[in-house]
Amino acid sequence: MKRNREPDKAKKKKGEWSRSRKGTQMTCGNCCEPNHNLRSCYKERKKTNVCEYKIEASTQESTFRSQAETREFEPYGLDVENEEDPPLRPMMICESELRAEKLKTKLFQLVQEKFNLLEITLVHQCQLIYLILRSKIHKRRRSYLCWTCADESKKEKNQDDGVKGRGQPAPNDGSSQFIFYVNFLLMLMVNFNWLKNNTANSLGIVHED
Repeated sequence: MKRNREPDKAKKKKGEWSRSRKGTQMTCGNCCEPNHNLRSCYKERKKTNVCEYKIEASTQESTFRSQAETREFEPYGLDVENEEDPPLRPMMICESELRAEKLKTKLFQLVQEKFNLLEITLVHQCQLIYLILRSKIHKRRRSYLCWTCADESKKEKNQDDGVKGRGQPAPNDGSSQFIFYVNFLLMLMVNFNWLKNNTANSLGIVHED
């Protein structure tokens, strides 16, 4: 196949040409020895290039040495001072322990959610009971006040007429019922807190209030 010289002539006209190899040392492509060419080499030609093989071997040796230097460490015994830090080593953890910890955390979260819901319901119930009792007590107090006013007016009329007034028993103002309900709610709250602490201790998790 003939060489096309047109691009070379165009490069010469523009002044662009490849860099000269003046001053470079000639090396053989077969044996990597200087001052002769591959054609004039007196040694037998090999399939693999010797230069490339030597370069690859040198790079592999350097990498192995660097890895060995990083992996090597001095053994230590009981005579090592406290100031020196021993080499770091991986920590072995069993899968069963990890699973048990995950189950504990899940159980604790579920129990905590249930207790929070119970707390909310108890608080709402206490508030409702307190409001109902308060309204009832206010109504009874009003009726008691009205009854006392009517009784006093009747007594005054009877005294004016010369007739002794007959006393009627005072109605119950509901204070005893209110005290009973308050004590009952306090007992509920105490039992709830005791149950909550016992469940947290049984799971092995400290409950932070």
